Amino acid sequence: MKKAILSGLLVCGAVLFMVPMVYAADATTEGTITFTENNSNTSPVNPLDPAEDFSGTLTTNTTTGSEGALTLDVIPNIDFGTQEIFASEHTYKAIVASEELESNYLQVTDNRTLSSGKGWTITVSNTQFTSDSSTLTGATLTIPAGEARNNLNTISSDIDTTNFLTYEVALTGTGTAQTIFKTADTADDMTGKGTSTSTWPAANVTLTVPQLTAQEGSYASTITWTLTAGATT
Repeated sequence: MKKAILSGLLVCGAVLFMVPMVYAADATTEGTITFTENNSNTSPVNPLDPAEDFSGTLTTNTTTGSEGALTLDVIPNIDFGTQEIFASEHTYKAIVASEELESNYLQVTDNRTLSSGKGWTITVSNTQFTSDSSTLTGATLTIPAGEARNNLNTISSDIDTTNFLTYEVALTGTGTAQTIFKTADTADDMTGKGTSTSTWPAANVTLTVPQLTAQEGSYASTITWTLTAGATT
């Protein structure tokens, strides 16, 4: 009986002696990334929620194709269609070209780093409405103040009156630029970053023509939308 017990202990001892020693070792690799300035163009977003892409047809607005870290991406098309002549002063409303989007809008994308630029301003100007034979002298193109939104806001569909300013403009064809959309004067380095929109009903754009001015024919005015860096006044 004692032999059996001892033999069993010897076998167990042999098994324990043969277990190999295991040692831990560390190994490292390196993760890398290189950043360059974003010089791509930005596709149209939903002007009522700039965190969403726009999937409709931009008949009431048009893309600019601009590329760079600070870009004006979308600008309005303004069309008054075919209208009747009035001898007295008359105000005409712009037509809505799309049932999908009944708004005009401006879209700005700011991908600049915090240290490379703060704020931006959009101005607008126009030439007089002219035809082949006459000019609508004294005509006033009025664009209402828009509603501003930004895709980086917690609720991107909410109107933002803290970080942005929008203005109604009355353009008389003199070529004088007027501010229509900008970051607030109190803007910090983060204000206006990402994609921002200013939206207004297309039908609220008006053209007021003085009495005894309109003649038969098609008139056109060149409207210039200018984006500049900085929250200028």
